[in-house]
Amino acid sequence: MGAFVHFIILFVFVLGFHLKAQDKSDRYKPKWLVKEVPEQNDAYLFERAYGDGKSLDEARQHCFINLITKLEHERGIVVSSKFRGSSHLTRESYSKTKDFSMECEENGKKITLISRVVDEYWQRNRQGEYGCFVLYSIANLANSQLPEDYVNVSACYGFDALWRSAIVPGWGQFHKGANLKGGLILGGCAALIAGIIFTENQHSDYVRKIVQTHSVNLKRDYATKRDHFATGRNICIGACAALYIYNLVDAIAAPGARRVVVNSKNRRYAVAPVILPKSSIGFATRITF
Repeated sequence: MGAFVHFIILFVFVLGFHLKAQDKSDRYKPKWLVKEVPEQNDAYLFERAYGDGKSLDEARQHCFINLITKLEHERGIVVSSKFRGSSHLTRESYSKTKDFSMECEENGKKITLISRVVDEYWQRNRQGEYGCFVLYSIANLANSQLPEDYVNVSACYGFDALWRSAIVPGWGQFHKGANLKGGLILGGCAALIAGIIFTENQHSDYVRKIVQTHSVNLKRDYATKRDHFATGRNICIGACAALYIYNLVDAIAAPGARRVVVNSKNRRYAVAPVILPKSSIGFATRITF
């Protein structure tokens, strides 16, 4: 039983350490950073850029400069030099507009490209310097505008994570990018199930020994051990059930890694948990045509 108690203490400690605030913009790296860039079409495209600096504003400015350099290299366009200066991106302009017009020249023709900040992720090292990753959307046609609500950034996964965790504890957390939490939940459930099997086998073994022996002292000793293993089994069952329920609640309620959701022009839908009358919980579906 001592080993079981130590496991629970270690589990709570590691989970608490994982949940504490860290020196980064978000607990999990966004999906667009660790996996593929979102889908794009002829009207717009997505580009990732990285920049570093002694301040977050400086890192953001370097991101935009690196974006311009990348566009010039990949598309062969020439961006006006006035956008290269760090004075273009101030704290005020970045936080309020997040839309940037780039006056460019492509094949001798002057065009305007519209770029928008979709999402960002930054982290700070021990020296206090920032590294910033920014996801930009760019109008892929000359002199065209980006639609206002074609893209959303969300950390909610709803039913998509819930059904995974209902089948395999921790799967929903892995799907949301919470790999450490998912591993702890999966490993915790596996260890508790193993504990249930072990304690139940020992309990059954001592029940059999009580029937087979005629010694009163041995019967008393076996009965004590039988009861101990029965208690251990019940504790493992209760802990496993509690961890499974936590796994379900966390899968649907806790935010995960941010992901970019591109809305269809003709139809958009959303599914979210809602509180119904009499404090019951249900799901609401919204479809916009």
